[in-house]
Amino acid sequence: MWNTCQRKKQEPKFRAVKTNDLLLGLGLAGLAYYAYTRYTLGSNLNFIPLGVTPGGNGLVVTIGIQNPTSNTATLNSFAGNILANNSAIASVSNFQGMTLAPNAQTQLQFSVTPNLLGLGMDLYTFITDGISNLKFSLVGTANVNNTPLPVNINF
Repeated sequence: MWNTCQRKKQEPKFRAVKTNDLLLGLGLAGLAYYAYTRYTLGSNLNFIPLGVTPGGNGLVVTIGIQNPTSNTATLNSFAGNILANNSAIASVSNFQGMTLAPNAQTQLQFSVTPNLLGLGMDLYTFITDGISNLKFSLVGTANVNNTPLPVNINF
């Protein structure tokens, strides 16, 4: 007897791209691009010291924020501490939004009234030798485009 059952040759099935799949793919690509630009922006910003000078009832601390990218950023807030010879002398904060232009440097100033108890023995150095013999640093966190960035600047 001959076997009359023959297997049907199946044609390969190609699944057509559906609109939902296309939208999902574009959404994932957009999310990946957004995450990538936030990561590169945060890792490329430079916080540099511009100076600590006497002014008003205390000190004026000025830092520069360099944005070498082609993306505009927003500094939402900044909070930290000013240290003199590794002793905290004042807290600083800025909660007013500030635009960081692309390929530019933006200045951020803090008017600080130091806590004399925080200065401790450095107060004597400040009175006798002036501000030049104190080693200042700024330690804090900058919120840029809703991403916290650690800041550690030595003046």
